[in-house]
Amino acid sequence: MRRLLVVVLLAVGIIGAWWLADDSQLGERIVTFGNEVVDRATGERPSWGDVADRVGDFATAERELKQTVGGLSGDPDPSNLDGQQSE
Repeated sequence: MRRLLVVVLLAVGIIGAWWLADDSQLGERIVTFGNEVVDRATGERPSWGDVADRVGDFATAERELKQTVGGLSGDPDPSNLDGQQSE
């Protein structure tokens, strides 16, 4: 039974490879796919809009962090020194 399964899988693999080899646009598709993979791996150059969005996101996160910590000087809220939550 194992031998039959191995022979069937091998035959399917050979037929699949033959079908791919007969495809006239296979080389073109492989090159296009390879270029896409390389572009994603190296990272495409961001547009100025992307850069502006990320700077804006960073500024928002920084502002929220400063509000959480207690201001530019980093001093905690004096009304909350004993650790109680103010409402």
